[in-house]
Amino acid sequence: MTERDRALTPLNAVSASIEQLETYRTPQELAESLQAIGQAVERSLRQLLRADTKSPDELRLIALSSDDLPADRLVSALRDSNVISPRLATLAIGLQQAVERAASNTVRAADADLARETIELLRSDVVPPAPVVPVEHAAYAGPGARPPSHTPPPPAPRPPLVTPSFEDDTDAPPHAVKPTKSRRGALIPLALIAGLALATWLVFRVLFSPPDPMASGIEAFEQRRWGIAEQNFRTAIGEDEGDATARLYLARVLRAQGRTKEAGEVLNQARKQSPKDADIMRELGHVFMDLKQSKGAVSAYRQAQELEPSNAANWVGLVRALRAAGDPSAAEVLRSAPAEARATLGTQ
Repeated sequence: MTERDRALTPLNAVSASIEQLETYRTPQELAESLQAIGQAVERSLRQLLRADTKSPDELRLIALSSDDLPADRLVSALRDSNVISPRLATLAIGLQQAVERAASNTVRAADADLARETIELLRSDVVPPAPVVPVEHAAYAGPGARPPSHTPPPPAPRPPLVTPSFEDDTDAPPHAVKPTKSRRGALIPLALIAGLALATWLVFRVLFSPPDPMASGIEAFEQRRWGIAEQNFRTAIGEDEGDATARLYLARVLRAQGRTKEAGEVLNQARKQSPKDADIMRELGHVFMDLKQSKGAVSAYRQAQELEPSNAANWVGLVRALRAAGDPSAAEVLRSAPAEARATLGTQ
């Protein structure tokens, strides 16, 4: 048994709870199953991180500690190292939320479906199915018969040559000729079939295409579901390393969770990709303010204000940073600010 195989041990230990996903009769029974499965899935993921030699040592050392490595950071670490798939990461975050609902007795029937899919995908990610090897079948006459040979079969005998007849058949009686079908009439059914196939493909594409991680991330961000939002934005970045907007949103999510230094690192990458983005510079100013680095905040807000002078938020951030830095020019900047910014800062 490999280290990755051992990661499924916690999951195998709750087989009764997994079966109860199909047989539960009350919400309480479902809640109990979800809580047991959620804990088992988390332990399996922690075992995966501990066993992954490509992950940083500082993460592997604390992989089994929920205090040092919370569940959301655990999932992010596994995803960053490509230990689990983006889909499994999203499902794992969703299962965490289902467990939280179970603890507050607000389970949903869909939570059982979510748990089943998470378990199935986790097992598939840990132990992928063996590839199917094509086997050449041949009939044997018995135990002593020779194995099939790869010698190609002898060529089929040629048909006998037919000597054309040159007898005069001009006196042969005329015969009726069957009219040929119109080619246009034959093409009409083919066109209908092709059109139907195209329509079916389009419907399938719309209904079953994977969700856009950026759109899903923004939706989760607006709902303050930080774990799901983070995972979706990281997936978007993985699909497009040059997506500065995804990095901007990821930084906002990290800052909302108090992970300010991580947010700053993400924003520095976004700034390199899009140096003239006022939103990125303003968010960087927020990070500097959270870190009590007012001079850095002044520089970031000033660049945002120069890039987008009509945005009152840039002026508000700049004046606040100047005040925090003890810069006397704050009053002069306030007088030059738009009315909306003056109204916001006038009483502060």
